[in-house]
Amino acid sequence: MLVPDFGRSFATFVTLDHGNNARIQVEATCRYFRPGDAEGELIVLVASCKAEDTYGAGPSLFLVPNYDFCAVFGAAEYQIIRSFANCANDHAGVEAGVTLERFAEVGVDVRMIEGDVCADNSAIVRATLSNLPLVGQTEIADEATGARAILQYPIKTMNVRPAEGTKPDLFQVDTGPMLVPDFAASPVPDIRRFEPAFVAYNALDQAEFVIQKPTGIAPGVFTPHYSETRRFAARNTVVSIAGL
Repeated sequence: MLVPDFGRSFATFVTLDHGNNARIQVEATCRYFRPGDAEGELIVLVASCKAEDTYGAGPSLFLVPNYDFCAVFGAAEYQIIRSFANCANDHAGVEAGVTLERFAEVGVDVRMIEGDVCADNSAIVRATLSNLPLVGQTEIADEATGARAILQYPIKTMNVRPAEGTKPDLFQVDTGPMLVPDFAASPVPDIRRFEPAFVAYNALDQAEFVIQKPTGIAPGVFTPHYSETRRFAARNTVVSIAGL
């Protein structure tokens, strides 16, 4: 089965003034199928970085107050998510729009690699304890809208318990960040429906996500945190990659 080789997959954006080419590793992919769309749109989440004074002379290269920066790119739209400690900060929040109005160019290069599907819990346990790279694929759908999504991501954290006596092989994925679509939303632009999340599952037919949302920590004080959970019937696939 072909899956993304995340260690060699990148998105590169060029600023409008051509003053910077920022190459950032792809963290996860989502192929989103709108109702009646057989091909789907590839959406990518790139790895987070911290707010910086790019090519600055100092005394500090990190901006203060600092914030977490990550980006989402689709076929024609982008989303930048700036996460300050306090969501009320005027500079925090989501920026989204038409890609070529914000950037001179955006290139997405998702390299693919052949992997072996782990057929059952025992195969997942063996691949994990053999220290093979693992890629997860989770397919979810929304009955109300007819939309569906195929999520692919590196499995960075895998829990396993080998069979012993009458106890079976067990596994549990807990990994992220990745992208999860809000099927019920109708945002403008549409790319705002894709939200950072982590996934957990210990069976191949269910997946639970925890979504990053503004989260209250005191009266009137909110911070970006993974706090809202959603559970889906799903089709999960764990793929091991040998020979790297």
